[in-house]
Amino acid sequence: AMRINLFTSLERNFSIDRYANELSNSFPAHVTTRVVQPSMSKGLRGKVYDRYIRYLATAKRESGDYNIVTTEGYGFLLATLPSERTIVVCHDVHPLLTKQWTGTYRLRYKLSLRMMGAARGIVAVSQSTRNDLLSHCSHIPESKVAVIHNGLADTWSRVVDGPKIAEFRRDRRLEESPLILHVGNDNWYKNFEGVLRAFSLLNNPTAVLVKVGEMRDASWDLAKQLGIGDRIIHFQNQRDED
Repeated sequence: AMRINLFTSLERNFSIDRYANELSNSFPAHVTTRVVQPSMSKGLRGKVYDRYIRYLATAKRESGDYNIVTTEGYGFLLATLPSERTIVVCHDVHPLLTKQWTGTYRLRYKLSLRMMGAARGIVAVSQSTRNDLLSHCSHIPESKVAVIHNGLADTWSRVVDGPKIAEFRRDRRLEESPLILHVGNDNWYKNFEGVLRAFSLLNNPTAVLVKVGEMRDASWDLAKQLGIGDRIIHFQNQRDED
């Protein structure tokens, strides 16, 4: 059977890990897949030795018939993975677009993008990401970058059970009001502050903002300043079933 190994981040990033695992599970039965994710120590040892030395050795040892590096920040794995049998997924290039990342991280990130250019192909998760990547990385040929949007697993489907929907909304105080849903974390680049400001401008005092995922104290403070704190229903963590 064909063997495809997926190399994901060491930081246990929820989004990247989920992407890798769902991608691994989506291949047909005749393809054997494995998600490679060595452990990462705390502190400087993890950030330097585990990431840039031990992981390179692991990648060389664990290379499959074909390989997928699931995030552009690990493009440096092309130093030991066979370039003609490896593709890299690029989710965004935020460290090149803002000044939030400084010092050696920005340099290391640029190095990863430089080495990523050696891959057989690069998958951008959106046209915007492709445009950003090509505009900041002139060494990457346009023909090498394809847009493949994130898909939905078969487990995600529209719920059509009316009584079940009514029970769900009733249990969560979502029965009567128009709802605006925001799913995701509250990292600065998600611009949840902009969501709060836009919501405060709605000409509908009964609308409710449902926030699923992390919400920082600073966001709560802003919501209260905008006078919408009592119209936000927050769910920190939700199961896929919910």
